[in-house]
Amino acid sequence: MNRKFLGLGVFSILFGIFILILSLSIRDFAAAGVGAKFFPRIASLGFIILGLIFIAEQVRIQIQMNAHNESARKPQFTFSINPAVFSMLLLVVYVAAISVLGYIISSVIYIYFQILILNRGKTKHHLRFVLIAVISSATSYFLFVRIFGVMIPAGLLG
Repeated sequence: MNRKFLGLGVFSILFGIFILILSLSIRDFAAAGVGAKFFPRIASLGFIILGLIFIAEQVRIQIQMNAHNESARKPQFTFSINPAVFSMLLLVVYVAAISVLGYIISSVIYIYFQILILNRGKTKHHLRFVLIAVISSATSYFLFVRIFGVMIPAGLLG
């Protein structure tokens, strides 16, 4: 079993629980039903599910390796950044950048780089990726600010 992924799964679950506990102290002022607690709770659920997926995948791989008797073969060491680890680091940078750059600029940068991570260098449609990032950031900003009435940091644009 790959301890790196197993540890990442456990870390993700614990991080999700931590976010969930912290979200319990957030006070809601929104009258629309979707308030300040909504996103942290969704994010915590996402981290917990992601951690469970990592752990389940490692268990599945271990079962397959045992079935094929490949456990005697030693894996070769290669250095590469795991996309899941890189995504988590990118998310931390995104959260830190929101207060400085604002929601729209930070979201555009985050979504663009997240698409690159998920794409894994297979295709290079940078203009398409930028358009997706800009449109989805502007749409979500409009949705939260105009429809739900949630205050979002404007940053450099405000």
